[in-house]
Amino acid sequence: MDKRDELSIVCEDFFYYNDIEKPSLMGQFREYSKEALIFFLRYVCIPQIMGPVLLSIKNSKDLDQERINTCQYLRTLDSDNESVYEQEIRDITHKLFINEGLNSIENSKIHVNTEGIKSRIAKNLKSAFNNAVLETIKNIEGGEKLKIIALDATQMFNEIIYTIRNEFVSSGEYGLDGYLSLNIRHGTLAAQLRAPLAKYFLLTTYMIETDSYEVNERWLYKAKSDSDREIIINAIVEFNKETDGIIEYLRKTLIQVSTEEKPSEGVFNYSLDESMVNYLQTLLTENSEFEEFIDKVFDYLWNMTESNLNKMKEIIRDDIKRKYIQAFTHLSNVIKKIHENSPFPEAIRWLNEAQNEIDAELEKICNWFKRSAESQHADFDLDLAFQIGFKMIENIHPEKRFEVTCLNKDLAFKIPGAYLKNYWNIFYTLFDNVSKYALEIDGVNNISCDLKVDDSKVYIKMINDYDCSNGVTIEETKINNAMKLIADAKYLARAQQEGGSGIPKIYKIMSVDLDKKASIQCAFVCNENKFVIEIEGRTK
Repeated sequence: MDKRDELSIVCEDFFYYNDIEKPSLMGQFREYSKEALIFFLRYVCIPQIMGPVLLSIKNSKDLDQERINTCQYLRTLDSDNESVYEQEIRDITHKLFINEGLNSIENSKIHVNTEGIKSRIAKNLKSAFNNAVLETIKNIEGGEKLKIIALDATQMFNEIIYTIRNEFVSSGEYGLDGYLSLNIRHGTLAAQLRAPLAKYFLLTTYMIETDSYEVNERWLYKAKSDSDREIIINAIVEFNKETDGIIEYLRKTLIQVSTEEKPSEGVFNYSLDESMVNYLQTLLTENSEFEEFIDKVFDYLWNMTESNLNKMKEIIRDDIKRKYIQAFTHLSNVIKKIHENSPFPEAIRWLNEAQNEIDAELEKICNWFKRSAESQHADFDLDLAFQIGFKMIENIHPEKRFEVTCLNKDLAFKIPGAYLKNYWNIFYTLFDNVSKYALEIDGVNNISCDLKVDDSKVYIKMINDYDCSNGVTIEETKINNAMKLIADAKYLARAQQEGGSGIPKIYKIMSVDLDKKASIQCAFVCNENKFVIEIEGRTK
């Protein structure tokens, strides 16, 4: 048993028999010396040990708050070390602030830039709309006004409605499908669902040299024979195929858009039949303005979206969860059978814990499928978005170590809270690139950065180690191709695809979502084995 687990059990008994609810409430406890109480509160009553002990605390946020309360009590009890406790309080408060931002980002990833759509289609559709209104609203004998839709007007309205729908759903710049792609399908979905498997060493590595898969030894060391090892390896490889298949099913089948023009099995169904179009036409009145009508169509499409989101969450909590249970059950049964005569309870416990963490991740992913609230964040400095992106990559890659050095920070200017998700997405993409491509030094991904922001521009510079010993011609070609897509204004399609450098995605966020004049520069410094990326967004 881990020493921390032993301490937790001892503390649980100690609190129970002494009728102590929380460490921060031990002010009246006089059974031990002051020195012993200080030692106990300072070194033992830490969140890592108290988590399983304090049954009245239900989540990590409350656990951290209890530690703050304990440190506040220690400040008065142990005034000689007051500065130590104040620093711990500051560190925990900063952590809570980052986690709050991370949770709010994770709790809604569904977005459509309706204002961007309006500005783009207004020029082309407004005159057509006004002409259709003139054709539609007729004065008849007696002065009564009736809605009589002529064939030409009906066709015109259909075109207007379908254009608005298509922009809402499929626009690469502003539409739902673009954000589904950037924020979910090709963003964090796969990494989020693989993180618990990485934590418990369940992910396999394909070895080109031997045309075989490498499985972590912790699952194999108790096998009694080579044939038993082979059976376990095959079971874990099959488990990886099953779980990867679930992710692909989510990405390529379920989290897709479907319309009557481009039908699919996607949950996000925006097909419009004749009755729906007729209903939207009834929203037209004599005095209808184009902006008012387009807002009504948007409201109708948002109602369709809510229905799609509820269906998506229902599928994740039912069908997807069941598929994961089946995958874990298959693997568990193999391991139980192999170790039938010499039980391996740790392996079953690891599988149960990994499955519980997958369940928790699925619930987090359900929370992604909520409409994003534009103004739910307070104004922030760029470092907060940086820290949230860093926290996310640490959560997704628990098997990796990252160390960050900020060479320069000029962050006095506050950024409007509505843009926190955009800046977080930029930093997450940069950290994701580091996790995939950077050279590890002694098992650590080292990152240096410059962050600057004022009312005229945002500047981000990141440097990481990169192995240039075999040349960087292929890498430079890929980056040059990405830059060419930007120069040719073809970056939107590439931004929605998985893999690559993420440069088109960053450019799209900076230029479209943040409405900046964006520029990106990349360079390999081969004599130092470094890769440098500089991103600038100037106010237009």
